[in-house]
Amino acid sequence: NGKYLDKEITIPTGKNTLHILVQDEDGREMTYDKEYEIVSNIKIDVLANKIKITYEGNTKVAYMTYRWDNEEETKIDINNTTIDEEIEAIKGLHELTIIVVDENNNTDTKVQKINGVSKPKISISVDEQEKHFVIKLSDDEKLSKFEFILNEETNQVYELSLEEMDLKELEYTLPDGLELQNGENKIKVKVYNSEGVTEEKEESFVKQ
Repeated sequence: NGKYLDKEITIPTGKNTLHILVQDEDGREMTYDKEYEIVSNIKIDVLANKIKITYEGNTKVAYMTYRWDNEEETKIDINNTTIDEEIEAIKGLHELTIIVVDENNNTDTKVQKINGVSKPKISISVDEQEKHFVIKLSDDEKLSKFEFILNEETNQVYELSLEEMDLKELEYTLPDGLELQNGENKIKVKVYNSEGVTEEKEESFVKQ
């Protein structure tokens, strides 16, 4: 309802096209399109099977959300001017969308393709004689090594290299000398694959 218009619009981060349509009182229209690209303050680092999300701004961040492809969003409350979060990666190539919303409801968005790798799998059991722990390992990638600790003896770590074996699956029975003792027995296993991804698991067994 005037001859002039002066309107300020916040430009979201990333590549965007602003579409403007103006109509006067006689019904005449004029359109205007312009592309803008604003660099996001959101940084994404792929750490094997983890994704590290960092952000630094001048205004306090209320929360951030992330979603994989078209899945449901996950919300994380922040209440700080910086963000330092880690989330689990998904195996294969997927699109990750991160949105940061500050206390003034301004948003910063980043979309990035992530090629995630799988985590190794660990299964721990006891042999039929209830004499030894049995460790089963598997992964989509090649297994590179594994290590274990018995009964929380952190000064004694047993490590076995698998680099030259080219294995994706392994069943390993602990040798004589490392038999189960009467009472509670604990074991902690950590496995590494060729991509540097690790997984850990703990189990206990009470021998009568």
